[in-house]
Amino acid sequence: MPVRREVIKITRDYVRRGGKGNRRKQLSRMVAFADFCEASSPGIALAQVGGRHVIGYYRSILHLNQTTREAHYYAIATLFKLACKPAPPRPYTKRGD
Repeated sequence: MPVRREVIKITRDYVRRGGKGNRRKQLSRMVAFADFCEASSPGIALAQVGGRHVIGYYRSILHLNQTTREAHYYAIATLFKLACKPAPPRPYTKRGD
């Protein structure tokens, strides 16, 4: 099953509860991460996604603000928690941040 579809399936109940606006933003960040994983490794499943994909995603969003990158980290960390995976690596900062 493609990563994007797995992410949407796993987060269905998560998005229904809690602060709706924040959870929708987190879902869009999770889907962006899933799209990145599918683009970099076609045919990959969520169970195969790991630190290498997370670090590659961080490198692709390095142009964003530090706070925004941290928000992406929290979305990925939530996704990994929902998928019963170990915590992802933390994002690194740009020089000067």
